[in-house]
Amino acid sequence: MGKIRFENVNDYIRFRIDDPINNNISKVRLSEKMNFGYLFSLLLELSERNPSYKNLLGECYYYGLGTDVDYKSAFECFVDASYEDDICAQFNLGVCYQYGNGAYIDYNQAVYWYEKASERGFAPAQCNLGYLYEQGMGVEVDYQKAIFWYKKSSEKKCPDGLCNLGYCYEMGLGVEKNYRIAFNYYEEAAYEGSSNAQFNVGNYYLRGIAVEQNYMLALHWYKEAALQGDKDAKEKFDELYLYLSEKGLYK
Repeated sequence: MGKIRFENVNDYIRFRIDDPINNNISKVRLSEKMNFGYLFSLLLELSERNPSYKNLLGECYYYGLGTDVDYKSAFECFVDASYEDDICAQFNLGVCYQYGNGAYIDYNQAVYWYEKASERGFAPAQCNLGYLYEQGMGVEVDYQKAIFWYKKSSEKKCPDGLCNLGYCYEMGLGVEKNYRIAFNYYEEAAYEGSSNAQFNVGNYYLRGIAVEQNYMLALHWYKEAALQGDKDAKEKFDELYLYLSEKGLYK
């Protein structure tokens, strides 16, 4: 399915509010034509009347949508919304604690908030909780729990969850190493819009790992990842494009 592109402010807000569990920010791509100033001012007004909009306001501060990036203000919005039981805000609060944006890094708090959102079925939180178990951040390293949460998130087509599952199979973390299964997860994640997975699929096609070597498909997936800002993918695309052009294989 991939990400849904929005240009209209009201359509975007309605999409996010109607189904906050499934219609989270990882599912959207905001058009550069969107009036971000209007988005920010509208959410500033709405959040005063209804706490449901507080998380969306926090995301404006966090990502610099219609205002300057302000992690402290974002964190405060996420705190307010989290205690109003906003599941997206609980996830975002976990992110703030994990990366130290607007708060001190506190992996225990990150685990706490990810768990709250994960238990309610929030796929991005399940993915991030799996990552903390994989890395041993705030918890003991536990690959089985990491895979459990990655699989939970992948059931809802979470791109990062699918990609991380692919990595576990590629590296043999908690499962028997299997490049074919790794590729399958990477490919599914690539179609769901994960730039990391798109880059990995490109690598598999370039090297012929678990699939027949195919330079054109490698080029395609490097391009897809590069369009999302992946610098390594852009470098790989340029190198492969030049090679194929010199060999007369790409016109």
